[in-house]
Formats: sequence, structure tokens, C-alpha cells
Amino acid sequence: MPVNQIKDIARIVNGRQYGDSALRIDHILTDSRKILFPSGSVFFAIPGYRRDGHLFIPESYQRGVRCFIVSQLPVTEDSRRGFCRSRKPP
Repeated sequence: MPVNQIKDIARIVNGRQYGDSALRIDHILTDSRKILFPSGSVFFAIPGYRRDGHLFIPESYQRGVRCFIVSQLPVTEDSRRGFCRSRKPP
């Protein structure tokens, strides 16, 4: 089954989807410095040892990304963005 919308990723990661479920996904990002095609990209905000990917959501949004996979929702949720909060597997 092709994965091309944020609702598909929400299902795969056992997450909850917020915002626009019909946003199309064509590109996967984990590094905000490498945004080449913001429209149709999904940014995975991965917490790391040095940096937390959640800190780069505003920059990625400003550069045109509208889909985000997160482990914590931002303080202000904007319905134009497509968020999916991943959950730990049961």
C-alpha cells in the first residue's frame, strides 16, 4: 500500500493525526538543512543526543514544510500544518 498522506503515516506509527489529513507526502525529511522540495515533504522531528528535531519545526514551516511527525505537539497548534504524534507500540 503506498504511503502518500499524513494519515497513512499516522496509521503506520500508531500515532494520532492532527490538522489536514489530506496533505500529500512525496519526500521524507529528517534534517531541516536539506529541504529541497518543501511542498509535499514530511519532517520527522527526531529527538537526538545533541539536538531535538522539534526545535526545527518553526524553521521547516517557514521554509514551506506543512507535515510533521512528532513525539510531542508544539505549544501552538496551527490547523494548516499536518501533525502526527507518534505513540510507543502497545
